[in-house]
Amino acid sequence: MASEFALCGIRVNALAPGTVNTDMVRNSPPEFPAVMEQSALQKRTAAPDEMVGPALFLASDASSFVAGQVVIADGRLVPRRPRARSNREDPAGGTRRLDAQRSEDRP
Repeated sequence: MASEFALCGIRVNALAPGTVNTDMVRNSPPEFPAVMEQSALQKRTAAPDEMVGPALFLASDASSFVAGQVVIADGRLVPRRPRARSNREDPAGGTRRLDAQRSEDRP
């Protein structure tokens, strides 16, 4: 959608909130908010005003070069995959390159 509207000068982005203290959450079974709170790294639900900043950013000129993105404001509720690394952690605190050749392939 973002690519279709970009030529018209319209930016298409999305805000993906985590659990926000709204009527819907308050009217859910009591275990629902508790499970969601424990799943987030911040161990709490968001106040509705905490979504204002991300929404204002997307609606403002501050995001004039942002298109086709999802701003995740979820207290780190959604698990993200760790970055792929080409280096292996060294126990001494540094990194070392992984061998491109497996040991069984060596002469």
